[in-house]
Amino acid sequence: MPFRYDINALRAVAVLLVMLFHFDVAAFGGGFVGVDVFFVISGFLMTGIIVGGLDREFSLVGFYQARIVRIVPALVFLVFVVLIAGYFFIAPGDYEELARHAIGAAGFYSNHIFADESGYFDTPSHFKWLLHSWSLAVEWQFYLVYPLLMMALYKWLRRHFVAVLVTLMVGSFVLSVFLSLTKPEFAFFSLPTRFWELSFGGLVYFLVQRGVPDALRFVRSKFVESLGLALIVSAAFLYSGQSPWPYYGALMPVLGTGLVLLAAGQSKSVWIDNPVTQALGRWSYSIYLWHWPIIVFLLYRFAEVTPVLLVAGFAVSVLCGFLSYRCIELPAKNFFKSRKARLVFGFYAVTLVVVIGIAMLIKTSDGAAYRFVDNERLMLAQAGKDRAMPKQRGADGGRCGFDRDTATLEPCIIGDEVEISFIVLGDSHAGSIAGAVLDSYRQRSSDGLAAGYLLAHQCPTIFGAELKFKNRNNNCGAFYRQVFELIKESPQGVRLYIVNRYAATLYGANEKSDIVFGVRYDDAVLDGLPPEEAYAQEFTKTLCVFGDLRSTSLFAPIPEIGVDVPATLIRRAVFDLPGEEVVLPRQDYVARTGLVSGILEVASEQCGVTYIDTADTFCDADSCYASEGGRPLYLDDDHLNKAGRDKLIPLLNALR
Repeated sequence: MPFRYDINALRAVAVLLVMLFHFDVAAFGGGFVGVDVFFVISGFLMTGIIVGGLDREFSLVGFYQARIVRIVPALVFLVFVVLIAGYFFIAPGDYEELARHAIGAAGFYSNHIFADESGYFDTPSHFKWLLHSWSLAVEWQFYLVYPLLMMALYKWLRRHFVAVLVTLMVGSFVLSVFLSLTKPEFAFFSLPTRFWELSFGGLVYFLVQRGVPDALRFVRSKFVESLGLALIVSAAFLYSGQSPWPYYGALMPVLGTGLVLLAAGQSKSVWIDNPVTQALGRWSYSIYLWHWPIIVFLLYRFAEVTPVLLVAGFAVSVLCGFLSYRCIELPAKNFFKSRKARLVFGFYAVTLVVVIGIAMLIKTSDGAAYRFVDNERLMLAQAGKDRAMPKQRGADGGRCGFDRDTATLEPCIIGDEVEISFIVLGDSHAGSIAGAVLDSYRQRSSDGLAAGYLLAHQCPTIFGAELKFKNRNNNCGAFYRQVFELIKESPQGVRLYIVNRYAATLYGANEKSDIVFGVRYDDAVLDGLPPEEAYAQEFTKTLCVFGDLRSTSLFAPIPEIGVDVPATLIRRAVFDLPGEEVVLPRQDYVARTGLVSGILEVASEQCGVTYIDTADTFCDADSCYASEGGRPLYLDDDHLNKAGRDKLIPLLNALR
């Protein structure tokens, strides 16, 4: 296939969109669609290479050899640089996580690691140095299976080649749409739900190379090319991190890329035929590799990433991409192009072994903790990441929790092998304080033993309501129906404790997040009311139902700090920056939770429920404290760690 300047320009557009999104340029909230563009391009090119080879003489070994030469040298060089640089400033716990991610990146399975950890748009992902390697892993997995599939089709179903490809593409798309709502992390990170984008590129190849020229003449026009580019760029403006993805929305950049490929660069457009675009296209792979670690460094090092820093980071990313292209990509290509396959495969095997070896050294040394053994500030800050959650088990000792897919609840038991004496109900904040309730009961028990249910699910504690960003697929209704039955059937002596991240439920997060919260009600009339009015009305109804069933306590809002507390203290310790404590002005806490607290207090009084005011536990007259003596009280920005929840125990003990 001759060099395609339009494809090179598409690469430039794709990498720029991804960078604009990652560098937080507000208008490009959907810039992540650049990855979808890359996938279509890969499918187009790989289909051309494979099918063109099958028509003559296709070498599977040669195919894999070429992919290694194209991808591995620049990637492993980046991995080595990040690991080496991280030795000097990444805290032990984060360094150990980086080592695990490095193996996943070099082994091209990091997409599965990140899918298991958190969502791509979640705040914790902003500090994962190799997060962007997920897309390379998806492409590599595609490279492994696609030629085998094409060879099998070519041998046994040659006449139905395209029909089978279309069938697989449609199946992958349907799976993608379904799982984008039910299993969003899997849908975003996995090959089965991205295969349709890659195979769509293959279908476009057949239309371009194997179609009837007269029938395709109308698409080789500037209008079709411009329409395709407009679809890609529009998707970057229209979508955001709160959009389910890939879902239907991915059709825009995928179809747009297909139209540009169909037009085949026949129009001599300015956006294609200029040296800047072509240079960025040539450097796009290396720019993509380098831009994300640079962003993470800015977030890791600076309390506030200013526009000046972002512009500088953007420029440095392009510079590093250029240097990587000239000093790594091109020399590797020139060196390996005339070498035997065993040398290329041997090179990859050696680099993988070296990465694994370094990662294992980091792991066995607890993240090279010896580097900071004398840094007491860092040790205290690092300790804040210890969740120290009580172990959870089902009634039979197995798995527990709420299964969204089957909409079934297996209550989680925490504590000892004794009768249940309490229930903690709510969202993730319930999970973060459940240990305090358990320890309080243990302290007041004659034998020091206690047990309770933890019923935590990402839902507002309201019957007939769902979080907006979950798009009704969190099955909150089914969860609370089963919770109600469980609580109704529990012995009367079992006390109920309710806690939620109430302000986030109503207004959204106060930390940097792409998620827009808010409540959607089954009764559409409620959706038309002011949010506070609807919430007060329905929360009070729900609380009174529980209050009529048994003795109930309602926690006030836990202060939400707005920044990752351990990460903030770690940054200060590693770089020797001033500031021993992380604090939130009390007036900010009141401004965020004042209305919610009022709703909770009134509801508690109306429903005969005990209200547990936590404000004075964490705040004085002026400030709310997220750390004490340099030790974090939070796991992140709003969830208490063990040190934080231990401060609640005296408050709980005083209730009885």
